[in-house]
Amino acid sequence: MKTCAEFEMEIMHAFYDEGEMSEDCKSHLATCESCQQFYETMEVIPREKEEIIIDEWVIQESVRAARFALETRNRRERWIFLIGTLGLMGIGLFFLAAGFGSFMRNLYIAMYLGGPLLLPIIIWKRQKRGREHA
Repeated sequence: MKTCAEFEMEIMHAFYDEGEMSEDCKSHLATCESCQQFYETMEVIPREKEEIIIDEWVIQESVRAARFALETRNRRERWIFLIGTLGLMGIGLFFLAAGFGSFMRNLYIAMYLGGPLLLPIIIWKRQKRGREHA
């Protein structure tokens, strides 16, 4: 014996012309108030399916604009990285030339040993912004 949920699925298939309603379903529909209410609510739903018009040019232009924005952002991030790296190297060379060699050595050792401890924080912040971690 089928349940009302199974009969409702059959009613829905028949409503959208995806199948025929069986005699068993028709007799159940005549006697079950729950299924009758379901059928009445189906009658309220419009049957026409709107045809979606897809403009390929708009999609292509949207993809092109998104790629351009991504390339621009990547280019800007590369320049920021390059300028920051050269700036840090310049500061390091300045301190090295000024006689702070032992301080620079200790600073680099601290960075190499302490840097990996910051990695979970960096990954967490990138995930929080919606980016995938490296």
